[in-house]
Amino acid sequence: MPELLYNRKANATLANLAAGGRFPHTLLIEGPEGSGKKTAAWQIAKTLLCEGEPKPCGSCSHCVKADKRVHPDVRYYTVPEGKKEFPVETVREIRQDAYIAPNEGARKIYLIDRAHAMNAAAQNALLKIIEEPPDFVNFLLLCENRSRMLPTILSRAISVELEVPSVEECAAALEALAPGRSAQERQAAAAGAGGNIGRALGLLFTAAVFFL
Repeated sequence: MPELLYNRKANATLANLAAGGRFPHTLLIEGPEGSGKKTAAWQIAKTLLCEGEPKPCGSCSHCVKADKRVHPDVRYYTVPEGKKEFPVETVREIRQDAYIAPNEGARKIYLIDRAHAMNAAAQNALLKIIEEPPDFVNFLLLCENRSRMLPTILSRAISVELEVPSVEECAAALEALAPGRSAQERQAAAAGAGGNIGRALGLLFTAAVFFL
């Protein structure tokens, strides 16, 4: 499994899962908005599909397509724009699609972003497939707060919680992510975001007035 930046506990959990030789069919990734849940999920998906060594090799066709977000066996779903809830109809589509074999890889991976926005009907519809999924399917559920997930969903998933980096760690990460910004700007953004890298990037690139 790839190491997730500044997430020691999550890395330990993922390493233990990989060492066991069988990755869970359902993994729940919890963290606040901007904590890197989608980045983590794509890294995990890439690793599960990778045909090289060590995994992820970064150079096989599966890794390249996953990095470009165009792999046909990684399906990404989220709440539609303008909506507040994850549609139960979408979950039913996922359930039907899950029984179709992968196109290119050995696995088929569903990234379900904002899973906490599913109402009870949608979560119960999802439960029907995660209870007995096909052997080649993995579900990566991304949520901001697991307390909004049904206990029946949580009981069938392994959960990892993403940590918010320190302000200093966030500023160090921004050096690579926003090299065009000054050290002072990166430090101010890291502090303003409380260490949340995603939010700090938002401050850097959408709130220029922040630095006036």
